[in-house]
Amino acid sequence: MKPVIKYLTVLVSLMLCINTGCDEKSEKSSFDGTWGELNPSGIDFSALPSGNSYYVDINNGSDEDGDGSITNPWKTLDSVLQTRLEYQEYSAYPYTDAESMITVNPDGIIKSGDTIILREGHYGALSISRIYNTDFVTITSMTGETVSFESVEISSASYFLIENIMANQNLAETPEKTTLLAISNHNYFGEVHHVIVRNSDFKSIEDSSTWTINDWNNIPSNGASISGNNVSLTDCTFKNVNFGISVTGSFVDIINNTVENFAGDGLRGLGSDLLFEGNTVKNCFDVNENHDDGFQSWEVEGVSPERVVLRNNIILNYEDFNQPFKGYLQGIGCFDGFYKDWIVENNLIIVDHWHGITFMGAKNVVIRNNTVVNRDPDAEPDPWIRIDPHKDGRNSAGCIITGNIAVNSIIATGDTVETSNYLVDDNTLDTCFADPSMNDYHLLEECPAVNSGNPDNFTINDMDNNPRDSEPDCGCYEY
Repeated sequence: MKPVIKYLTVLVSLMLCINTGCDEKSEKSSFDGTWGELNPSGIDFSALPSGNSYYVDINNGSDEDGDGSITNPWKTLDSVLQTRLEYQEYSAYPYTDAESMITVNPDGIIKSGDTIILREGHYGALSISRIYNTDFVTITSMTGETVSFESVEISSASYFLIENIMANQNLAETPEKTTLLAISNHNYFGEVHHVIVRNSDFKSIEDSSTWTINDWNNIPSNGASISGNNVSLTDCTFKNVNFGISVTGSFVDIINNTVENFAGDGLRGLGSDLLFEGNTVKNCFDVNENHDDGFQSWEVEGVSPERVVLRNNIILNYEDFNQPFKGYLQGIGCFDGFYKDWIVENNLIIVDHWHGITFMGAKNVVIRNNTVVNRDPDAEPDPWIRIDPHKDGRNSAGCIITGNIAVNSIIATGDTVETSNYLVDDNTLDTCFADPSMNDYHLLEECPAVNSGNPDNFTINDMDNNPRDSEPDCGCYEY
């Protein structure tokens, strides 16, 4: 930006603040952290189809003579998707929402609702593009057999369920940095939507223990990148990666995943209507200038992320005190708001950084029943919980910080309500928690946080899904 323009922009911002008091007006939110009876993806898992099953065997099958039976399978998954599956695609490109769909392979034996079962073997890189189904087509491994890919990309497609597979960048003939799981819109061929990926493992390499700083900066792939809508990613592991799971789409479930050994951010959520629940992010490697976050979000092109829930997640700076390239991981870092109608609850944040949970520019954000502590009690930065004004000076509005435990401070600005929180000292962790040295922050009976929560605003269940009583405890665990 040219200096004169930059100074004028700053002057205009200051004048606006003077005229408006730098306040962001807020109306009481009706968002209660749920999306009706389903998760934000809108996928009804109780109604997944159970059609016919067909088999593919990379080692023993035949694309020419196979019939898709278990005794006479096809050989290559790409060929099966392109020639045996009846699907739809846009009639012309670049696509528009008004463009009609045409049917491809109308005589294909595999229909929407069917399952493709892969026999043991390595299937290369999986790329699904321009294939729109009307109900879920499942791609899964044979029970008890290992199926691997180099990476998985699903773009300009719909209604795919991928499960029980492994993707390992190091299995490629010439390994190179990529994204291990990409669920991507395409501005020419179309958007991606209604995709499920579950019970699968993604890794750059099996073991990164010998990696140097140079290796960490040049070898690992990113874990998952999701720009589509109506996506569910559950029970997956992303190991030895650069960035973990990044979401720019909306209506997405990120549930019960693990990001282990990473060099960038563990989780990113930039869309709206997102649920991050039950995930574990652990072992950050500080190898470059990126300010690493367990979770990070920001406005994109002036659009505020809205209706985002962070619930029951664990963010752990490192497990091993002897881990190489240990850094100072920020917990939940939301620095470039506004963030509207967020709920942050029942999370366990164990980091050696001031930013345990920080929002800068928030409207109707609720931070409740979280436990925010150091990994190393002797570390100088003690993590806090705070809601600050936006960077341009506008105040946050309509926010609540309640029922939390923190070791540094809890800072509430503007009209933020701060009540029924408990500050614990680094020197007294052993008298309050079961075993801090082993990251066990269940409460002891004598901890003052017991029965000290907010009886008017608390999570119904704790992180372990135990019900809270009418005198709730502070923190993510109920005694």
